[in-house]
Amino acid sequence: MDAAHVPRQGSAGEPAAYPAAAACSTAAAVLLILFLRRPESFVRPQLFAEDGGVFYLDASRDPWGSVGVPYAGYLHLLARLVAALCSPLDPLLVPLAYFAVSVAAVAALTLALFSRRVGLCRPGLFALGIVLAPHTGEVFDNLTNLQWITALGLVVLLLARDPGSPAQWLLDAVFAAVVSLSGIFSILLAPLFVARAAARRTAASVATACLVAAGGAVQAYEIAHHPLPSAPSDTTPLLALATYGHRIWLDLLATPAVADGASVRARAAAGALGLAFLAALCAGAGAARTRGALAAASLILVGAAIYKYRGDIVMLSIVHNGDRYFFVPKVCMIWILILGLRGRPALRWLCGVLLAAILLNTGLNFRFERWKDFHWPYWVERMAEEKRVEVPLNPEGYTFTYEKPRPRP
Repeated sequence: MDAAHVPRQGSAGEPAAYPAAAACSTAAAVLLILFLRRPESFVRPQLFAEDGGVFYLDASRDPWGSVGVPYAGYLHLLARLVAALCSPLDPLLVPLAYFAVSVAAVAALTLALFSRRVGLCRPGLFALGIVLAPHTGEVFDNLTNLQWITALGLVVLLLARDPGSPAQWLLDAVFAAVVSLSGIFSILLAPLFVARAAARRTAASVATACLVAAGGAVQAYEIAHHPLPSAPSDTTPLLALATYGHRIWLDLLATPAVADGASVRARAAAGALGLAFLAALCAGAGAARTRGALAAASLILVGAAIYKYRGDIVMLSIVHNGDRYFFVPKVCMIWILILGLRGRPALRWLCGVLLAAILLNTGLNFRFERWKDFHWPYWVERMAEEKRVEVPLNPEGYTFTYEKPRPRP
């Protein structure tokens, strides 16, 4: 059994109880860091991107009919459910409700990392790695990008031992089913869940793999029937390696200005060194299976981002462009480095140095991208009074058009 999944034993030989105090205090620290990185989201929650023009607008017109409607070619079940459940609220409260759900998801992910089923040796560091990763912050504080937080939850489920009670079975099944229909991550991670089931050969692992694979199949069907326009690929192996080196390693270790200023060859060199180091970490003793799963998830998701932009790879040459696509791979890489602190002495020392450099880089760019206060109450008042209103929202430049529904005859 993987060392990272060996449960701690109590005095009577039973698995140690869930460390509720440590988990809750860490969750509080995580939320405090989120507040410090973008306090305006806590003080005056705002709608962000598709929060307004897709989820809020569709739910205001047809709350439950909109739940199964694809957007951008695939289903967003969790976000649609939240929007539907929030549709009876006073519109003034909708941004707060969406924000509360996004924050609750981060807190829940933090608490899950302390589960004895996951068996992490330093769950607090893993949790802090989520909110201290160098990032623009676009995945936090909004409903639109909730899928990136739940994708990390899917990675945690990949690492977890099989459920030991009916409640755990139910929780795993509901989470796997809902998250698998809330983004394309079920397509990308299904092979890892199938490999996990093949290795364990247990009913629980097979059931989870079937749920994730079934969700992936549904999403693949939606993508096939709602294809997005694509340009001919201009991506070469060198550019793909350079993108990996730039958006993972240079972005983790250097400020955006330094990372973006590196030449293509420097970025490719960073990618090659990063892959070699990742291979060395995964080959080390202790938690090798966990590190391998995290490395596979990280590389698959980076590959998917590169494939998505294969016709315009230059878009990814700036750190602030599409930072959400690299959030989960970067967090997985941080988690691998944390696991490396228990590896061979030389690698342990190097992992410590790299984590310190990442923390320093985060400190130099601590504040997330600021969001403008568009005074949502003013626009709610206008939507109530006027037939048609164009409502501005974050990121600045986004709008959605609200049209008052016609009275039913």
